[in-house]
Amino acid sequence: MKKFKLKIHTSLLIITTLFIDSFLNAGTIVYDLAGRVLDLTPTQSIYIPEGDSYTIKNGQVNNIRANNIIMHHSTSQLILENAKLYLSSDYTMTQGSMIVKGNSLIGSNNNKFTTQGHYILIDDGATFKFNNTTFVMQPPQKNIKLVTFSNSLSSLYLLNSTLKVDYINYNSTTSSDNGPLFVGGKLIIDGNCTIDNASTNTMNALQLGVSLSAEDCVLQIKNNSKLNINNAGLIINNGDPNSLNISTEATINVNANANFEIINSLDLNNYFLNLDLTSTNFFNGKTLSLFNGKISSKQYFSEYSYALDNALTSSNEYYALVKYASADHPDGNPNTVRIYNKNMDYITSGTYGDGYVTSIGADWSPDGKYLAVSGENAGSPKKNVRIYTFNGTLLSELCSVSTVTDATSTSPESNYNIRWSPDGRYIATESGDHQWLRFYSFDGAELNLITSFENDAWNTTNPAYYNTLDWTPNGKYLAWANGFETPGVYPLKILYFDGTTATQRTSTYDSVGAKCYSAQWSSTGKYLIRARLDYSQGLIYYFDGESLSLVTTFTEQYERYDWSFKTNYIFASYGATLNIFRFNGETLTPISYDNLDGTEGLAHFKISHDDTFLVTGFSIYGRYKALLSSTDIASKLSLQNATLNLNSNNTTLYNKILKSL
Repeated sequence: MKKFKLKIHTSLLIITTLFIDSFLNAGTIVYDLAGRVLDLTPTQSIYIPEGDSYTIKNGQVNNIRANNIIMHHSTSQLILENAKLYLSSDYTMTQGSMIVKGNSLIGSNNNKFTTQGHYILIDDGATFKFNNTTFVMQPPQKNIKLVTFSNSLSSLYLLNSTLKVDYINYNSTTSSDNGPLFVGGKLIIDGNCTIDNASTNTMNALQLGVSLSAEDCVLQIKNNSKLNINNAGLIINNGDPNSLNISTEATINVNANANFEIINSLDLNNYFLNLDLTSTNFFNGKTLSLFNGKISSKQYFSEYSYALDNALTSSNEYYALVKYASADHPDGNPNTVRIYNKNMDYITSGTYGDGYVTSIGADWSPDGKYLAVSGENAGSPKKNVRIYTFNGTLLSELCSVSTVTDATSTSPESNYNIRWSPDGRYIATESGDHQWLRFYSFDGAELNLITSFENDAWNTTNPAYYNTLDWTPNGKYLAWANGFETPGVYPLKILYFDGTTATQRTSTYDSVGAKCYSAQWSSTGKYLIRARLDYSQGLIYYFDGESLSLVTTFTEQYERYDWSFKTNYIFASYGATLNIFRFNGETLTPISYDNLDGTEGLAHFKISHDDTFLVTGFSIYGRYKALLSSTDIASKLSLQNATLNLNSNNTTLYNKILKSL
């Protein structure tokens, strides 16, 4: 590559900042190296303000140090596109998000690249490679989705490198049972690599897959390469027996006191695997467990709530509930935005506007710093979308907007569903008459309208009733569910959003009156569950990025569904009934049936990100917390014309199955 020197300017912050070749729209900066190499000096830095994205593409940047890339805010975003970054010392990205496109690399001479951001997306077909580097992830909310693989061809590539997860405490008041999860894509091991999960907090193993073949994270070990497993270790929960891809011969070295589990049968087809067991504790030490599809206990909290929506932070630490305001009810309360801890203990509350004003939709930002709430158009001046900050004790309004002020809107005085994008940089919200879906950018201080999408089914005589918004994990698609009885109108729309415009990618319509009540994506966005407003059988679709294909249906009626985060279980509710099913990618198997002792129905139940509990607000009577049951894992490994070499002087096979086919 050709090297060059870049002209340096001094910013108002008394740091030297790189000025960029090209500016697109506000907040989007692209630095195209065009095949060149940039050698940074100690005084040079790349500063990414709040709400901005910065792309480095088509070249190489050397001498990355501690302060060379500065992420100013959690809404700052770094994009690498066919770019190589080489570290000259340890570097920590203190916040924000990353997107990797093309073939991008971070290399060093045994240095650490640490991210404390909340979101890393490896785009369609992209490869994020680490060369001779320790990749440390310290997410602020103990997120389980540390890396999002946009599709099955997205890869995290370790070349003589270490992947280390460390859930640091920050200001958390409770421990977390979260463990990192990779779904979709590939984890590639080349050379001598290590997975090391250790933390001062509760730490669980890195899990690959959720027992659905379409959502497997394939573990590929290159020929004569070695994967070392330390501490919390590794759970392989892939659904496809061939999701362990060994070129010819490979080694998995399980170090003393490390955990290693294979949940579903993996086949070693014509491969040679050396399984080095450095401790007898490998097979009879700590036993790992996963949610088994059952509820172990339930706790009811009596409170007039009339819950309309609720939200749980990704750390499982805080629970937000928004409710109907009723001045004439004996238990009515103007504080319609309410915050609880994970034990359902009340912490604080806030008003939505002035007096008894109903708040309708709620969602925490991915980093857990902000709470977005939609509701009635209230206050002076009137607002119907509000952003709050929460410091663990106090809830404070940060900013607000009124969608009614939009000149193109005929919306009444309320705003319905509201959802953050997975990277925390955008908010989608639905107008009260269900005519408009609006997309706002958020920079940590204010909301700015980007674009609006009009419902083609809307009319003043018989308006459509859109009920659910749900983003795919890669932040590219949004499911918008509604009920509309007119033939030819499609009640479920899938929109594509690129940060600037929203376009309809596909939609579904199956029969007259088949209104859509809710829609939820699976862990990778490959599957979508749709509930009908007439409570008839729900539908599961497969989504390939272009169209929806029907996979199967539920045989009974349910009004709301959601997916387990770390397994292939589905939760379905109707009235006060909560049923749980297992889904194998083709068929549904009923597992358990529970009744939560209410008559008004479950309102937007939320499952903890570690699959240990479920929280819900009943439509009127109160709140529930249900603890989810778990079962110890029985590992399985199959041999088919293959060789397994157990390198250990004393191996105890406890609760494990080895099959020779």
